Amino acid sequence: MDERQILTVITSGGPSDGTIASLRRRGSIKYQLTIAKLPLAKDLDDFLFEGTPINETLVNELAGGSFIAQQRNAVLVGGTGTGKTHLAIAIARSCIRSGARGRFYNVVDLVNRLETEPRNARQGVGSPTI
Repeated sequence: MDERQILTVITSGGPSDGTIASLRRRGSIKYQLTIAKLPLAKDLDDFLFEGTPINETLVNELAGGSFIAQQRNAVLVGGTGTGKTHLAIAIARSCIRSGARGRFYNVVDLVNRLETEPRNARQGVGSPTI
């Protein structure tokens, strides 16, 4: 809903409960995408699977978020320039749009964060937020 549509709803007697819920959901998704600290806006539609050994069906399954409900992890492994970051961001964005929460870390930042936990006597405390 853009500003013009919101103004129309407000001037026509107020928003319905469905409109309010929709606006809240959009705001929540926007907030979750912001705090996820994704470095770029990438989607699966922008990724070219042709000519790569990447299993498109598996990637789409991951984007559905079923691995989250099963309390499983997804680890993308490959050489430089193979699309790992693009796919990770696209999968995260898809899952966040479906109501999940996420946070993007590059390997160096994640390792540094995990290494500082024992020094700060917070071993395991930071893990739930990672």
